[in-house]
Amino acid sequence: MKEYLTESYTREMQAFSSAFDCGNDNLNFFLKSSLALDLNYGKTYVLLNDSRNRIVGYYCLTTGLIEQDGVKIGGSVHIRDFALDRKYQGIVQYELPNGEILKLSDVLLMDCLDRIKDIRSSHIGFSMISLFSTLEGESLYLRNGFDYAEEDMRLPKEEDDGKTKPMYRPVDEIDV
Repeated sequence: MKEYLTESYTREMQAFSSAFDCGNDNLNFFLKSSLALDLNYGKTYVLLNDSRNRIVGYYCLTTGLIEQDGVKIGGSVHIRDFALDRKYQGIVQYELPNGEILKLSDVLLMDCLDRIKDIRSSHIGFSMISLFSTLEGESLYLRNGFDYAEEDMRLPKEEDDGKTKPMYRPVDEIDV
């Protein structure tokens, strides 16, 4: 099994973003823009290839708040962006003893969830993880314990083309 580690996105790595293509123009644009480096906007982490000259995938974390019926039910870490380059999509990393298949997208998401859990235990309290999933990402999030937001829930909202679905997961349910 290959080990993958993400690291903070830096200006030096930004040159690699020109080759990144996940198939979603908005997600591609974000990584190539200065917003991906702006700490006022969020914190971006990248997964590089073995040669450390290509971005395999990335995610951006920011903060949020979840309300239900107008009442705050918890603070959240919001996965603002999550993407894997087309070249690496669908790649199976390994098969678990129970027959479950883990793809590279699952490994990147597990890294993201590990980081979120570490942030919670070491730095700041919150109860939820929130995100807005594209159609292409729904199955990844569903098989990793996320659920659709209930109709009366309000999650942090970023720019949206109206095709994404709000999803969430309680942090306490993460097995790390």
